[in-house]
Amino acid sequence: MTIRHLLINCILIEYFFIALKLDKDGIDCSTGVEYFTIYYSDTSEQIDDSNARWFVVEDLEAAETYSFIVTYSTSGGESGKSEESEILLPVLPALSGSLSTRNRDCETLTIQWDTWTIDRDQGTPPIIAYVPYHKNTSSSQWQRGENVKHNAAMETHSYEFENLTKGTHYNFSIAVVRGGYGGEGYPREYTDSPACNKGRISLLL
Repeated sequence: MTIRHLLINCILIEYFFIALKLDKDGIDCSTGVEYFTIYYSDTSEQIDDSNARWFVVEDLEAAETYSFIVTYSTSGGESGKSEESEILLPVLPALSGSLSTRNRDCETLTIQWDTWTIDRDQGTPPIIAYVPYHKNTSSSQWQRGENVKHNAAMETHSYEFENLTKGTHYNFSIAVVRGGYGGEGYPREYTDSPACNKGRISLLL
């Protein structure tokens, strides 16, 4: 008897590991199944819990393709192999260009960036949103703003930061988010900008 399917349930790319869900097709694990074995990338790992439904594969590399096969073993030996499941581990997205800001007054500031494109920027699509962050330059704690929905038809996107403090310097950053769990890229920190400066300021990488 073989396990017919190995289902990849979710991809947690922020930490570069995959959680695999086993579809055991009616195998009664209480009657002789001793353990399962996962095969991938010239490696095998044993699951000693015969009732296991999940297995986490860690320390994977982004942008690499992995193939997974599973078997189970009884006192009579190892079963046939499951169907092979192949997956390309995505790359977390990030903007490659600079941000620009325009002060409206001493308590609000609008930040603008070029729309993510596959030809210019880093990461694996689909891109679904952007997350704006800001912090006081004297603080280590970033504050998260509301998500900005990605629209590929627009050349730029923007976000208005409110309730800033007059005369205070801030850092601003944008994280790009791809579809799927753990799809938020790492925000890049940009040059600080006084909240009350008038006119347009370019923030360089």
